[in-house]
Amino acid sequence: MVRNSSQYNNLCRRISKLDKSYLPTKYNPLGRYTKKEEDDIRAYSLLVHAEIESYFETICQIKAQYALSKWRNNHKYNSHILLSLSCFIEHTQKVKDEKTLELKLRKIVGIFCETIKNNNGIKEQNIKALLLPIGINENDLDATWLNTLNSFGITRGQFAHTGASVNIVPNHNDIKSNVENILLVLKDLDLVIKSLK
Repeated sequence: MVRNSSQYNNLCRRISKLDKSYLPTKYNPLGRYTKKEEDDIRAYSLLVHAEIESYFETICQIKAQYALSKWRNNHKYNSHILLSLSCFIEHTQKVKDEKTLELKLRKIVGIFCETIKNNNGIKEQNIKALLLPIGINENDLDATWLNTLNSFGITRGQFAHTGASVNIVPNHNDIKSNVENILLVLKDLDLVIKSLK
């Protein structure tokens, strides 16, 4: 049986801990929460968003750097990741000026790692900017899942950029459902990412 990446397993464990620490234990069909519960739900959204973002950034960087390392150890190593990065990453003058293939590939991976470092979110455009360059096919990205990521990113943005005095009542059931759906689809996508060479 194929296992998920350690990054995915760590993400699930961390979110499970956040569930227990921040989400109300009782279902409230009317969405009436104490001020502390509302703050906890907001905190949960912000922290889960950060964990999901970190998952994508970490796994993409690891995959790119590992592919480069494998190729440097054996120049006959065929890397779909390096080929894809070479197609997606703009060949700046710095890349063109490098004299050897190895230096060009190192520069390309470095530019990609800089893109990762500058990432700020988990909305569709963020996810595609991270996953497509390492070789994930756009058809592997479920449209409904991308919409859920967009929705969750918007919710997180509302909580992050408005104070409690602004009357945005968090819906713990919707937020938890979105997170569960994100993780469910990500479980299969993680296997695809893990298989990239």
